[in-house]
Amino acid sequence: MRAWGAVPAVLKPFATAAGFVRAVMAAMTWRAFLFAALLGLCVEASRYVKFLNNHPPNYLLSGLVITQLGTLCVLLAVLAGDEAVRRGRSAWFAYTASLLTASIVTAFGQWYVRGWFHLYTVVNQPGVPVRVQYTMIIFVACDVLMFGGFAMLAYVNRRSAQRILEGVRSAELKRVQIERRLTESRLATAQAQIDPHMLTRSLTEVRDLYKQGSADADLELDALIQRLQATVTGSATP
Repeated sequence: MRAWGAVPAVLKPFATAAGFVRAVMAAMTWRAFLFAALLGLCVEASRYVKFLNNHPPNYLLSGLVITQLGTLCVLLAVLAGDEAVRRGRSAWFAYTASLLTASIVTAFGQWYVRGWFHLYTVVNQPGVPVRVQYTMIIFVACDVLMFGGFAMLAYVNRRSAQRILEGVRSAELKRVQIERRLTESRLATAQAQIDPHMLTRSLTEVRDLYKQGSADADLELDALIQRLQATVTGSATP
């Protein structure tokens, strides 16, 4: 029994991590993915036109693969940071840690991506000093930190504005609901203060006066209306 009781405690961190990953992947949408892919494509195309237009096509192809990897990592970092904030982590820690992780994954991932797809460039050709290759890893990590940081900052500002707007809307909705309930309570109080026997007796008297053709019928009806209005107004006034 002790062994079975220890299993949930041992597996709890893995279950929490699995739930976190599921939440992040559930937040991923095709719209966000395509937007990130398009942004990476534009960045790499502009970079190729400006710096690498006189290089072989494999430079552009390798750059596209690496840039798409970077934008995907930044997108996942943004969603992971947002999920961590929703679970109670501080925004500064959550977004900073996720961005650093994205930069490291992209920096080392580009090394293996170029080798897997045989997209050799100067940084991983045979004979290139290891120091140069490590320097390229640092450059890629800095690129992700810089461009990803701007993108994450824009997302955080937009998300903060959305949360503030949602809070204002929620507060306004609660205020309207409270006012409606208060009005209903006041009307119910006013109805409870009206004596049905008195109201029936007064209406009967007014009817009899009209049947008799008395000139006081209109005066009595006006007086009854004023009494009812005074009762309702006095109960509805805070």
